[in-house]
Amino acid sequence: MKIEASSICFDQKDGDRISAVITASRGVCRKLAADWGAVVDSRCLSEGCDDIIFAGRYDGNAELWKASWCVAELIYFRLVESGVSPSEAEEVLPDSVMAMARLTLSVEEWKRFCRECSGSGPHLSRLAVLASFRLKEIFPGDFDD
Repeated sequence: MKIEASSICFDQKDGDRISAVITASRGVCRKLAADWGAVVDSRCLSEGCDDIIFAGRYDGNAELWKASWCVAELIYFRLVESGVSPSEAEEVLPDSVMAMARLTLSVEEWKRFCRECSGSGPHLSRLAVLASFRLKEIFPGDFDD
């Protein structure tokens, strides 16, 4: 079982549009989709229950959490096999399971993202700080201010 922190990887720049792949809890990815238009990978990111990836700390109860996620994942795959769309079936998955999202914003929108998310809860704040640091490093001319 792995415990992962949120991460952001900038991988494309097309004109003033900059894309990033964000790995975070499913809940954070859903918030990014709702507020910023991110495209979320709707699949559960585990390779079976032995490698389930989750966000957060569950000291002393990790096996119980893992068992609940395995049941949710099993139900998810059965729903998809029965014809339910992955985006509908994902509603049975816990928000603490890690997911991936692609976020593509203009330079100005990334600046706004870094400003607005820096004070909006620990997970988004961490992403905003990581994004700001990486954007200044990768695109210094666009993010010096």
